[in-house]
Amino acid sequence: MPTINANDQDEKAEEAVTKANTDLKDQGDIAADDAGGTAAAHRVDEALSKTPIAPD
Repeated sequence: MPTINANDQDEKAEEAVTKANTDLKDQGDIAADDAGGTAAAHRVDEALSKTPIAPD
């Protein structure tokens, strides 16, 4: 049976925490981009609905 080195476990735990923090930041950035895009689309829709349509 292989032996488990405490230092290896500590390194793996540290890497997992670092990766989780990076993933969380990435998800926050994605959510912020999505929210910004949605807000911009709503502003465009509102502006278009207020724009008079030229007769044919």
